[in-house]
Amino acid sequence: MSRQSVIIKSIISRIKRTRDITQTILKLIKSFVFPPILIYSVGKVGSTSVEVSLTKAHIKNPIFHVHRLTWHTLEKSHEYYRNAGLDVPSHVMVGEYLRFIIDRTRGKARWKIITLTRDPTAQTISSLFENLETHPQFRNLSGDDLIKGILALLEKRFNEFDEEHGYSNNWFDWELKNVFSFDVYAEDFEPEAGYKIAKSENADILILKLENLSRCAPEAFQKFLGLQNFQLIKANEGSDKSYKEVYQRVLSTLSLPRDTVERIYRSRYVRQFYTDEEINAFKRRWTRND
Repeated sequence: MSRQSVIIKSIISRIKRTRDITQTILKLIKSFVFPPILIYSVGKVGSTSVEVSLTKAHIKNPIFHVHRLTWHTLEKSHEYYRNAGLDVPSHVMVGEYLRFIIDRTRGKARWKIITLTRDPTAQTISSLFENLETHPQFRNLSGDDLIKGILALLEKRFNEFDEEHGYSNNWFDWELKNVFSFDVYAEDFEPEAGYKIAKSENADILILKLENLSRCAPEAFQKFLGLQNFQLIKANEGSDKSYKEVYQRVLSTLSLPRDTVERIYRSRYVRQFYTDEEINAFKRRWTRND
């Protein structure tokens, strides 16, 4: 039996153990009058702000929010949190249920997918802080020692950047393309607009750029969902967290070798969504002045 088959059997087994919940969700999907909205992106790109804003707008569509839907990455998430001695987050469990439903309602349900992009360096830093509890080496550190440890880990990650294997850079291929057969790189994206609406066989897809979100969100959501006077409510930002002082110091201190920055910002992901001017601004922000 292949590794993939073992993973799928394991997850299906967990789902069957909660059959009542699964069947309830399936019935909900089948009874939807309004297309379900799926906020589906890599983490720390503004997806929680979108979820909170849509919830506050009191739309009738049901809203789901996940980061992973492939069986492989869902199983890897379980392993990751188990190894860290932590409970599996609810968004991982929701992802399992949703993938189960997506596979069984293909051709019957049409999804409204919202996905987002962000400067990959800023996203990586924010993601590390969001998941700091999964790094036991930091649990007994504070102050300057904690900052030095975080900076060392970030520099190591960035210096080892590999476009072919980096999770954030490949998320659209590994997740959105795999699950919904939508190739974001086959589409033209206008970086100045900050968003794009596209279609796949079973989904309408809104792609948003975090850096332009405050400016473009009202127009984008009016066109995508027919919402008038959409108001963006910022949520889950690092500057508002308990670690905000350390986070701000890391942001202001981190500087990377020029060759590392050049590798990061010539990636296909960056070139797809950002203008030359934006890319140069990112590079100036993160490049070490030798």
